[in-house]
Amino acid sequence: YNHQKVVHTTVVTDPTEILKQALSLVKDIISVEFSQRYLEPPDIARLRRNIAHLKQAKSEPAHRLLDILDFEYRAIEQTAKQHPATTALSLVTKQAPVPAIILLVSQLNHDAEAIMVTTEKLSRREFTTIPIEAR
Repeated sequence: YNHQKVVHTTVVTDPTEILKQALSLVKDIISVEFSQRYLEPPDIARLRRNIAHLKQAKSEPAHRLLDILDFEYRAIEQTAKQHPATTALSLVTKQAPVPAIILLVSQLNHDAEAIMVTTEKLSRREFTTIPIEAR
């Protein structure tokens, strides 16, 4: 995928064939400048835990913080659903038997939230994702 759409997916096949396909795709990679990220990507699991803990709190400040964190979580989820990274990973998992290992090569810039949301969900489905940060 790129920042706009899914470019290519493949079925599980011979490792040599996968390598050939990967090498042919690498030559088409272009670097796109995105707006600079000022904050760290969110820790989705931690955000969910904090929301769960705050739901048990009785104080008004805790409920206000809960509203803010819940708003953040819903915004991240909605954005992730519409991202090409989520679409690409969804297509790949439909073709891969569980358990499977998925290598993610990314600069974690425009796709950080989508990848984090999707990989968390994939881990619950017994997919292992290994991020390889491209620089």
